[in-house]
Amino acid sequence: MVYFIGFLLFMVGSILSSIYGGFVLSVLWGWFVSPIFGLPAITFLQGIGLSIVTHFLTVQYVKQEFESPSEAMLNALIFSLTYSTMALASGWVLHLFM
Repeated sequence: MVYFIGFLLFMVGSILSSIYGGFVLSVLWGWFVSPIFGLPAITFLQGIGLSIVTHFLTVQYVKQEFESPSEAMLNALIFSLTYSTMALASGWVLHLFM
């Protein structure tokens, strides 16, 4: 039962992480890709889709030892949210100088 609850929380966290990643991608796309290459802006939903596709194509598995599967899932979720937040923050600072 504990594993099921951990898995369920991981799935909800993954969905929320994908939504947040899509938001970050759509903002960064509007700041950098559209002006540089003259491409149209992407919507929030397109950002989610592109985020999922690029993650699917580029994900790398790093083997680490964790005490429990829930600890591994929490670590993956925290990494995903931190990575998206740092990308948005870095993009925002860079955007200020353009």
